[in-house]
Amino acid sequence: MKNLIWLEELIQRIPLRSKKVRSIYELSGFPYWENVNSNILSYYFDEEEDHGLGRLFFHSLLDVVIRKGHLSEAAASIFESEFQIKREADANGKRIDILFESKEHDDKDNPAWAIIIENKLFASVTNNFAWYARSVKSSNKLCILLSLGSLDHLTADVHRRTGFLYLSVTHLELIFAIKSRAAEYLLNADGRQFMLLKEYILNIENMDNSLDRVELEKQMRLIQSHSTQITELHQIQLAVNDYSVKVLIEVMSKFGFYPYTRSSNAKSKHFYSSPADGDPTNSSRMPYFRFFVELEQLMLRRSMTIHFELFGDYAKYGDELRRMLVEQVSYADPVILGPGGGVQYSYFHIFSVMNFTLPHTDNSWDTSVESFLLQTFFNPANNLVSKSNELMRQLLINKS
Repeated sequence: MKNLIWLEELIQRIPLRSKKVRSIYELSGFPYWENVNSNILSYYFDEEEDHGLGRLFFHSLLDVVIRKGHLSEAAASIFESEFQIKREADANGKRIDILFESKEHDDKDNPAWAIIIENKLFASVTNNFAWYARSVKSSNKLCILLSLGSLDHLTADVHRRTGFLYLSVTHLELIFAIKSRAAEYLLNADGRQFMLLKEYILNIENMDNSLDRVELEKQMRLIQSHSTQITELHQIQLAVNDYSVKVLIEVMSKFGFYPYTRSSNAKSKHFYSSPADGDPTNSSRMPYFRFFVELEQLMLRRSMTIHFELFGDYAKYGDELRRMLVEQVSYADPVILGPGGGVQYSYFHIFSVMNFTLPHTDNSWDTSVESFLLQTFFNPANNLVSKSNELMRQLLINKS
C-alpha cells in the first residue's frame, strides 16, 4: 500500500452520525422487551388511566390507519364510542397482545367494534393472525400488526391466505402521529407524564434505525467505492495483529508466563505461570496468579492495560493480600493497586497499569514491551511479581 491519503480523504468525507441519547428504558436494561412495550402502550391507549393524555395514542393510531388508506375518516368515526383495553386477551387458548373492545354492543350482544394489535419489536413473526381475528366476536374489526419495520408483505400474505385483512403499522409511524397531535393533549398532562412520554418516544426512536438510513447509505457508498483499499488495509491489520500477539507471547514467556491460547483474534489474553500441556516447561510456579492483557488498544495505539491478578478460588484472598502489599511493598507510576474484581467474579486485581502509552523509540516492538515489563512488574530492584508471590505463600501458610 503506497500511501494512505485516500483513507484520510475518506474519513473526512464520511458523514458523522449524531450520538444517541439513551432513554430510561435503555438504562434500565429492558428497552427491547415486547411485554414491557405492550404494557406501556396499553397504559397510554387507555383514556381512563391517570396519564391525563386522553385519547392521544388512540387517535394517533387511527390517524396512521386513515393516512395509509385503510379507513376513511367517516368510517373511522365508529371507533369514537367508549372502549375497554385488554392485555393478553384470550383468543381460544392463544393471546392477543392488546385488544380494544367497544363498550357498546350490537344486536348479537357482541362488541360494536374491536381493534386487535399484535405488537412486535425484534421477535420473529410466526403468529396465527387468522386465529386471533376469528376469536374476536365483532362485526367491525380492525387488525393491526405493529412493528419496527414495515411488514406490508407479510400482512398481504395473511390476507391472501386467510381473507383477514391486517394493516402493518410501524412504531415510528405511530410516534410521528403522536408528535403531530401532542400539543392539544399535553396541556392536561402534568410534568411527570410529559417526561415519561418523552422517554418512551426516545426509546422507540433509538430502536428504529430508519432515522440513520440516509447517513448510513452515504457511508456505505463511500466504503464500497474504496472496497479494494479497505480490504488490503484490513489484511495488513490482521498481519500486524498476529505479529503483535506473537511478540507479546514471546516476551511474556521470557518472564515465565504463558497464554492459554495463542490465537491473535481475541481482544484480551490471560497469561499463566503454568504453560499449556505440551509446552516444554510445564510447571506451575504461581498457581494463584495470572496476567490479563487487553490487546486491541495495545496493537492499535501502543496503549498498555494489564492486570496482575489472583484468579479462581484464590480471589477470596484479594483483600488480605492487598493489605499486606500496601504495608510491605513499594510501587510507583504507572503501576497502581488493582481497581477491580472480587470473589463474585473469580478474579481479583492485585497490581495494574491502565492505559499507559508505550513511548515511541527506535527500539523494536519486542524490546519496547520487554522494557515496559522490566520497569513495572519485573523490575530487578523491586520485582512486584516475586514479592506478591512471597506474601501470597506466607498468607496461605498462615491459613493452613
